[in-house]
Amino acid sequence: LYIGNFHEKDLLKEIISELSICKDKEKIELIMVGTGREKEEVVKIIKTKGLSKIVKIKEKVHHTQIAKLGKEADIGIILRDKSLPTLLPVSLVEYMAMSIPVIVNDYSELGDFVRQTNAGYIIKEVSDLHSLLEKILGKKEFEKIGQRNREWIEKNGDRAKIAKDFNERIVSKYI
Repeated sequence: LYIGNFHEKDLLKEIISELSICKDKEKIELIMVGTGREKEEVVKIIKTKGLSKIVKIKEKVHHTQIAKLGKEADIGIILRDKSLPTLLPVSLVEYMAMSIPVIVNDYSELGDFVRQTNAGYIIKEVSDLHSLLEKILGKKEFEKIGQRNREWIEKNGDRAKIAKDFNERIVSKYI
């Protein structure tokens, strides 16, 4: 599952190219939710690579449908262009809240956060994606990682708790 904007920073064309060389690609379904300036190029690559049966694009989806897509998904993916600055994408937390493990590239806060929370899989380079997918396809560990992600969100994702922790750790020490 991919949820987000279709922009250059998200390496969507590269993800599709990696799917195209996956050995068992017919066992994969990638649902991409969003739109943006790269959408037409992404659609073109999907068709060129012959992946129209396994890669589906949903432009505008009501937020209640996102949860339904999450229940049907085994994994969420966020790969970002390492040459650009980044913050932690909201979609990462959304995947975790939906009990979905994630695949990210080892890039700034993104890789660090997934490493610290054990939220899923980290690849060094986008070119490692197809071999990771081949390795994890059909594994039963998705459910266990997803449950751990949900538990992490329930324990740490409360904004009131985050504000209180921030106040105790940072503000009270310096003000």
